[in-house]
Amino acid sequence: MTLKKLGGVLAFVMTMFFMSAAQAAPMVYEVSSTGKINCAGAEHGFWTSKLKLGGGSCAQYYDFQSGSTLTVDTMAEEARLQATAVNPAGIKAVIDFTWVDLAVGTDFTGMVKNGGGGNPADWLFFGQGKGSVTFFNGLAELGTVALTIIPDTALQIGFGANDKTSAFGASSWVRPLTKYNVGHNWDFNMDLTAVPEPGTAALLMLGVAGLVLRRRMAR
Repeated sequence: MTLKKLGGVLAFVMTMFFMSAAQAAPMVYEVSSTGKINCAGAEHGFWTSKLKLGGGSCAQYYDFQSGSTLTVDTMAEEARLQATAVNPAGIKAVIDFTWVDLAVGTDFTGMVKNGGGGNPADWLFFGQGKGSVTFFNGLAELGTVALTIIPDTALQIGFGANDKTSAFGASSWVRPLTKYNVGHNWDFNMDLTAVPEPGTAALLMLGVAGLVLRRRMAR
């Protein structure tokens, strides 16, 4: 066996190890807000720009509630946010948003949110997405808004990817299509905690390494 062929075999074995470790099943993360860093201490998890339901100067800031999750399935090349968030006025937002079109590290060439100081070369990106958010005031439904990802952006996942801190997290710009503030940019900023295994974030990074290696081999 030539050295070149042996190198190819080793690369294949490494890729299969990484992929089996990080991609055998979807990875589920508990979603929390990025901390009290905006608008006199309002939690910045889901942000609705100029839409301030319920009134008040900070009503565009929503805090993710317990039970909110982001499920990342790199085999299916899909990520899904299922979350509830509440603003200071008590308005509840029920969010269901799915991203697709996986890219790894430098394979993504669109706009990146880099306020968290991480290295985008180590992140996962999902470049297409759509979903909805339904707002409630108590039990009264205020309306459902269709959402789409802003062109040339992505859901970004990794250390520092939440755009607000260097913690492991995710963020994405989205845009409402109906009812409220059409044309304004909204966003998600999420800290992520693995459920239930604490090593899942590390496995995701192994999965990134495996995906990079596999795609380079295919070129």
